[in-house]
Amino acid sequence: PAPTPTVTMRRGQGINGSDRVMLAWPDNAIQNAWLEVRLKSGASTLLGDDDLFYFGNAVGETGTVAGNTFVTSIDVIGARDNQRGPFDLASIENVYDFNRDRLVSSTDVIIARDHQSGALTSLPLITVPLSVGATVAAGIAQETAWPADERTMAANVPTAWPLGDVNFDGRFDSSDLVAVFQRGKFNADQSLQDATWADGDWDGDGDFDLEDLIAAVASERILRRGALV
Repeated sequence: PAPTPTVTMRRGQGINGSDRVMLAWPDNAIQNAWLEVRLKSGASTLLGDDDLFYFGNAVGETGTVAGNTFVTSIDVIGARDNQRGPFDLASIENVYDFNRDRLVSSTDVIIARDHQSGALTSLPLITVPLSVGATVAAGIAQETAWPADERTMAANVPTAWPLGDVNFDGRFDSSDLVAVFQRGKFNADQSLQDATWADGDWDGDGDFDLEDLIAAVASERILRRGALV
């Protein structure tokens, strides 16, 4: 089991004034492992099924190669060649700021160097079973600092979000459509069945087509009517 986190309630700071729960672990408490967070169903959460979220952490991995989480000299060189200082602070999305101090420095280079991994020692990718129904039962999120290859993962969204909300802003709209159409999976070769949730496959059949758009629109309408809050 994971170490016990610090739990903070941030009232009114969630979507549409909802409450937000923040879980925080000490630095380096969870490294080179997958963290499963389970939001249990029940009257207090208004969920019919548990929502599951998975966060992958591979220290020093910058997502340079699709399909694995190897930390190699490419990651080391990337940190060396993309340094940020106190007058040019790194953003939260910066993949080279491994210790999240908003600096990309020799410290980050050393972190990548000291955590190099290969086929036998890297963080294995996982596949989360996709379940789509009246209640969406699985959710997945990725740690920005150490991205795994989301194309190998079956991803879904929490129950309280519209089905097609790929940018997690709490609604399904044109910005989500732009994001998924840019991925080029709409009405692609359906024999491959290789589309993920992030590609627009919102009904779990492996393809992004008109049926997914209908499902997403229906989900948005249900939420607006207040069936889920």
